[in-house]
Amino acid sequence: MENQKLLKAAVLSVSLLTIMSSAVISPSLGKISQYFADAAPTSIRLIPTLPQLIVIPVSLLAGQLALAVKKRLLLMVGLALYLVGGVSGGLAANITMLLVSRAILGIGVGLIMPLSQSLIASFFTGEERTKMMGYSSAVSNLGAIVMVLAAGSLAAINWRLAFLAYLVAIGVMLLTGYYLPEPDSNGEDHGRTVQLPAGVYGMAFLAFLLMVVFYTLPVNLAIFLQQEGLGGPAVSGLAVSILTFGSFVVGMVFGWINRILKRFSPAVSILFMGLGFLVLSNASDLTSVLGSVFTIGAGIGVISPILMVTTSRMVPAYGASLALSLISSALFFGQFSSPLIFNLLAKLNPSGGIRFIFQLTGTTLIAGAVFFLFLLVFWNRPEPAKEIS
Repeated sequence: MENQKLLKAAVLSVSLLTIMSSAVISPSLGKISQYFADAAPTSIRLIPTLPQLIVIPVSLLAGQLALAVKKRLLLMVGLALYLVGGVSGGLAANITMLLVSRAILGIGVGLIMPLSQSLIASFFTGEERTKMMGYSSAVSNLGAIVMVLAAGSLAAINWRLAFLAYLVAIGVMLLTGYYLPEPDSNGEDHGRTVQLPAGVYGMAFLAFLLMVVFYTLPVNLAIFLQQEGLGGPAVSGLAVSILTFGSFVVGMVFGWINRILKRFSPAVSILFMGLGFLVLSNASDLTSVLGSVFTIGAGIGVISPILMVTTSRMVPAYGASLALSLISSALFFGQFSSPLIFNLLAKLNPSGGIRFIFQLTGTTLIAGAVFFLFLLVFWNRPEPAKEIS
């Protein structure tokens, strides 16, 4: 029993590092841009986004490598790169060195992210796997909340100190090094070719669309609050924390939510997100903003582990890394594409501003949820295949 608890702690500790990777330095971006005042604006914008761009191809590569290389070794390499890339940013003498460190961080995250989910698929099955996917989402969001707050406090002293938050990777390395066995001991097969079913590519496409729509919030929230006179950076930080906290709360009870709503879970969570965006598009006070942001966070906190659980059930255990790496890449590509797509859509109503973007997002999500519910109610859905463990 004690060994099982330590195994769960080791597996979940990996999830601690995923969301926080880019978010950690958000509070110090202003000071960094001042310090590197001679740097091109494009270079400054790359500081938070470069790791996300690097993650996309590396995550796909990690899925392939996991079929030939021991996952435990791959994880340790990823953690080492994460630590070096993260902490070295605080030592950068120029913008080029800082961007190189962010690229190394992105490689580390790209190796870690699919493994954080595939390890769950390797060691757990059935209801326990579902619960662990929810816990993984919750831990990711908790890590983002705590580490962003810690980095913000350190950045108030000196922007370089904010990068010390990445030292948390040392604790994860120790925990996984001592208590995480090689998944092969659970009967996985390495060196096998995996033919991903069409359903996995369908889930990747849904993950991409979901993140394109969801990411309109973190991209536009701070500007929206400032334009509406509802608060500056401190209030924006609070709102982002509320968003993440909503995901954390539902992640902790995801197993219970999924058991109650069953196949209606995705549609209901998307519906809640849509309603949250519609309320936000009409919000005129901070209470309405924070309430809608929490609702959106809760919705994404349900749908994200559903994507992972459903995908992991479509493939045998030894193929989980490859399948989940595709989902991870789709999520990050959705984040990158979101502002580009919605900047084009915003031209449909140039005078609508960010409120129009939020309204369009909410309407799209609600329409998708209603269509999904219609299919679930009126389409005689066959029984799902038994999970492969």
